[in-house]
Amino acid sequence: MAKFEPIVAPDGLLVVNASLIEAVPTRTDIEVLSLRCTALAKEAGDDRLVSVVALGGLLARRPIVGLAAVRDTITAIVSVKRPEILAPDLAALDAGHAAASEGRLTPA
Repeated sequence: MAKFEPIVAPDGLLVVNASLIEAVPTRTDIEVLSLRCTALAKEAGDDRLVSVVALGGLLARRPIVGLAAVRDTITAIVSVKRPEILAPDLAALDAGHAAASEGRLTPA
């Protein structure tokens, strides 16, 4: 929070891993998406997939590219390099997207 909150552009989005960060955001000119990224990654099958959960949340709030396109890209890359983590990877993406879409957020 201390490192990135000050550099987010006004009206920007700050994705916070609420599993690890307890600090409260101070800015009112940005959107803060507080997700339990580590917990959701663990539930998806691999607690190392924190960034994939965050990506899913980001895409729910800022659909700069379609979720299906990201799923297809992950499938294409991960199935070749590490097929054993494909299912958890996709589950982590979906978990982050669902949490941000459905409002299952951690209060900031």
